[in-house]
Amino acid sequence: MNTTNVIEIEKLKYEKKKSLIKSFSMLMIVGVCLVSSLYTFFYEEKENVNVKVGVSNGIQISVDAETWKTYIDNNDIISSAYVGNANQIPTKMNAVSSAGEVELSTGFMKIFKSFHEIDSSIESGYRIESQRTIETGGNNGDFIAFDLFVLSNEDTAVYLSNKSDVIAVENSCAKNALRVAFLYQGVSDSIDGAIELKGANSYTDYDQLTNIIWEPNNDKESSYYAVNQDIYGKDSVDYQSTGEEFTLVTPSIQTPVLNNEYGSSKTLFNLGKGINKIRVYAWVEGQDSDCSNNVSVNDIMYNIQISKDAEM
Repeated sequence: MNTTNVIEIEKLKYEKKKSLIKSFSMLMIVGVCLVSSLYTFFYEEKENVNVKVGVSNGIQISVDAETWKTYIDNNDIISSAYVGNANQIPTKMNAVSSAGEVELSTGFMKIFKSFHEIDSSIESGYRIESQRTIETGGNNGDFIAFDLFVLSNEDTAVYLSNKSDVIAVENSCAKNALRVAFLYQGVSDSIDGAIELKGANSYTDYDQLTNIIWEPNNDKESSYYAVNQDIYGKDSVDYQSTGEEFTLVTPSIQTPVLNNEYGSSKTLFNLGKGINKIRVYAWVEGQDSDCSNNVSVNDIMYNIQISKDAEM
């Protein structure tokens, strides 16, 4: 074999190797793009339950009682809160029920995950079973819960602005069964003191000074019998029962669909001068008559606006 032939063969080997490397590189690029697309998809999925809280008229809010803003969102609530917090915004909210009872040792509101099961032996045809579901933190859990700190330079009343609304995308049950609770835990002049506050009372129709339940998207006067305890391993309990396992709840604030167009500002409570702590809960009320059996939803936008001005 002469020198020219050897050179030509080596040249062909080189071109073939170069082509393989190029093909492999393109395959890697496609793979990276595919992985990036999948990552983006799952990231967006996690953002389908969104919370935005804003304030105006000289008050500021925080998730750590130290860094003050006029607006917070999911990222602040989950990633920037104080050490030891029990904040959570799940990627999907499941039907639960709460009568607004507060556990004094923690300041947490008791919430029960409930299931309606077919049972022909009871009047409605469905029995209920429930078990308490607690805060697990991060993007886990069945409901939203977080601590909100409000800084005020004076004693003042605050209002849920008519700019507040809650939107559930393409799910009428979730829209009509949504609830939000504001638990006023107290006021302190120090960061550590504010974090430790847990002075909210349980909710009743007669004492709502520190525990406010808001029903957005309401189209009629609304009362319902919320679950107040575990209902598990008992004789069959009708989900429509009004017995000892349930408490009659009438939300203290009820606003219409498109509250920012057709609603009005509602009184929340009085802030003290200093760092005020409010624990916020949001859930899908499974005992609402508009809620279908064992619903879950992950397309919800909470827009909460708090103001010192009743007209805002």
